[in-house]
Amino acid sequence: MTIVYYGKVESLKKEFDLVKNILDKKYREILDKQKIAQVELIIHETLSEKSYFDDVTIWNQSVGDSLPENTANKLMILSTSRLEITANGAVKEKKISTVPAFYCSEKGFETAGSRQYTTKIIASYVHLYNRFLFYSLQKMPEQIINLYLMNHLKTKADDFNLAKDLKNIKSDKREKMVQEVMLRIYSSTVQNDILMYTQIFDNFILDSIGITVDLPWRKTPRRANTIYIPQLRQPIAYPASGDPFADYTNREVIHRMLNWEIPSQTYPHTFINNFLQSLKRVELRKTSFEQRIAAAKGYN
Repeated sequence: MTIVYYGKVESLKKEFDLVKNILDKKYREILDKQKIAQVELIIHETLSEKSYFDDVTIWNQSVGDSLPENTANKLMILSTSRLEITANGAVKEKKISTVPAFYCSEKGFETAGSRQYTTKIIASYVHLYNRFLFYSLQKMPEQIINLYLMNHLKTKADDFNLAKDLKNIKSDKREKMVQEVMLRIYSSTVQNDILMYTQIFDNFILDSIGITVDLPWRKTPRRANTIYIPQLRQPIAYPASGDPFADYTNREVIHRMLNWEIPSQTYPHTFINNFLQSLKRVELRKTSFEQRIAAAKGYN
């Protein structure tokens, strides 16, 4: 199977059992044999009952997190690595270990984005699972780029507010301030792109079981916002809305993003360019929650 669910949420288990064969067929329509084999291998190596959480308190206790009770369903990528970046932008580690884990519950569905267009919890899980597929198939997943950036910026994706954060940047050195501005804009762009191409994938997959995902932003022109940063004494433009994939069909977007790799061209900002190019040389290990627990206890 190209899609599995090992969690314990009864309503989701019932819905999943009803449509899993239809979903599997739809995934096989977009994935070639090599990718199907790769997905099945990653499922085998990373997912089990321990990968699924339906209680925020248990999640927080298990990983030392502090998610609030009203947390929406989400796929979380954990790492036992330090995820450090040097002063010039280079990644310190030569190898990093990551673990996928799902928080998915009926309570989490109430605040999930998919609740806006359906009452079926399966839609929320498919959205998370599509993110898992990008994590599984991208050579260096964009989620890992985001992990590094969030760690470096000492913030969480859920707390990210670009306009507010840009206004609050403080530094006694202009160069360092420019660097943080560029990092925050780049990180925001990565997050938005991940959300948008996952929604396109959601639309493609969920249509097979009669759930329509509205994409009102699709094919709309790109628009930038400008914010004046007093400390820099200059305005800064950043992407605000519109479709970054307007030139491609939905199928083309899905294929492009499943095959996405860090671009080889030079990024205009030195720190970000050093970060991306050094990240290409990092060996990424995708492991299970059981292996993470064992590593934490010194068993491997």
